[in-house]
Amino acid sequence: MVRMVQMRYFQLKGSVRNYRQVIAQEVKECFGIKVSREILRWLFAIAREEHGSGERCEKRARTFLCKKQHFITGSTLEIESPA
Repeated sequence: MVRMVQMRYFQLKGSVRNYRQVIAQEVKECFGIKVSREILRWLFAIAREEHGSGERCEKRARTFLCKKQHFITGSTLEIESPA
């Protein structure tokens, strides 16, 4: 999922105004999960960083998802809000 989101981000960012919605819908269709805006925002940031440095940051993105205490509620992937 991480690589797909990052790949689609670069494909759509300059040409589609609502690229976030498009990518979120594609993730839902392909993987059966609704991705929160916060998750997408962080994955896009990691993708930009990777693109600038030439390094692969997929492992970093996966670590981010784990450390942010994400959870699945129904079919929605969200980040737990701090109390």
